[in-house]
Amino acid sequence: MNEMNTERKVARVLPWMMLVMISASSLLNAFSIIPALLAHYFNVNAATMSWQTVVITLAMGVAGIVYATLADYISIRRLMIVGLILMTAGLLLGFFFSHNLLLVIIASALATLGGQSANALLLVTAVRYLSKEASDRYFGYYSACINAAQLLGVLLGGFLTSWIGWRYLFIFPLISVVTIYFVLKYLPEDSKLATQKLDVFGISLLTLFTFLLSLFFNQNSWTILALAIAVLIGLYFYIGHHANAFVSLDFFKNKRYTLAIILGGLVNSLLVAYPFMFSFLCASIYHTQPLQVSEILIPSYIVAILVATFASNIAKLWGLERTVLISLALILIGLLMDAAFLESGVWVLVVASSIFSGGMALFSPQVQALMFSALPADKVGVGSGIYGLVFSTSMSLGTAITGTLLAAKWLHNPSIFPFLSTTAVSFSNILLLFIIWIIVTMTLTLSTRKILFGGND
Repeated sequence: MNEMNTERKVARVLPWMMLVMISASSLLNAFSIIPALLAHYFNVNAATMSWQTVVITLAMGVAGIVYATLADYISIRRLMIVGLILMTAGLLLGFFFSHNLLLVIIASALATLGGQSANALLLVTAVRYLSKEASDRYFGYYSACINAAQLLGVLLGGFLTSWIGWRYLFIFPLISVVTIYFVLKYLPEDSKLATQKLDVFGISLLTLFTFLLSLFFNQNSWTILALAIAVLIGLYFYIGHHANAFVSLDFFKNKRYTLAIILGGLVNSLLVAYPFMFSFLCASIYHTQPLQVSEILIPSYIVAILVATFASNIAKLWGLERTVLISLALILIGLLMDAAFLESGVWVLVVASSIFSGGMALFSPQVQALMFSALPADKVGVGSGIYGLVFSTSMSLGTAITGTLLAAKWLHNPSIFPFLSTTAVSFSNILLLFIIWIIVTMTLTLSTRKILFGGND
């Protein structure tokens, strides 16, 4: 009876955590499309202005792993309160000191560190306190929130900045501050591992590795990568020789969990790489501006929100294995349509990107369901944190590789589609490489189907 009462209470606060997730992420997405405007406002060059993106990315990577891992030791209630306080402080600092670039960057970092609490803890909270049927729905809601934040970021970054000024981007997320009332009232003050000592050193090593890896993807410094690898080796030896480490090496022998995060990493590497490439494609072939590219993608965000919202219902209807394979097939169809008909008109790009986004929105909740179902109850936090680390790393790596491919001359010819112009060939070939990547993922899924869908090995 007490568990049912707790579940009902937690169910009341989860929508408010989703509000924090959407509003905080929409701020970051809005800033990602107005760097030129900010560079002009502060009278700085693009390289200087890029530090805001660098700092935000670092804050996202570190916050995600820290919140999720600490959730195995500290109550989610306390972590959310800290996150909301940090976010509010960052938003107010950014608004009132918008004339100072350094303070704007610091404010963006604080808002990110705080807002990421909801991103990192939403699914952990759902899995920990709700029934399996109820928590499964939140895997789809989580994906829907990500796409809603992207859509809202486009609208805020494009239209709000044109109407009343970019500094008001810091005001919009303040609507989610009311969440602190619901957190205090409905989230329980408990911890699943309250009797276990917090592994400060181990979690610090993992945090440092995450920070260095994120910094490498932003700065492309091999020295930083070498430091990240050194820290990872140190972390490996630490968890292998300390019985009370926050995670053991046996944790990674969980085949179902490991395969789930590998599949998630493979597919999610295209989550940012695709729109990144898409912006160059539209600019080269249709001579569109960045904001126009975002507007072209708006229908795909709407499709993704709808698909993700009903992802758990679709999985019930088709079964988990079939849903995963169908989602990969949709991604494949969207990419193939882009590769073959990218010069047939903007409407083709709208349809193709919508099919691609629908497939991605259907895939992510299923992989998250697989991942969480393979985790023991006392490792939900760290398991979610490691998945988040793989998620962000794969997106950064996918974008970096795509950037290299865009500059590669060997992709300019030949093409399997003879009707394409010289300008379109390189983009078509990159999309074909994306298709090969998804085929590899489908092959891995089919070859490991017994482990993934046959049990909790």
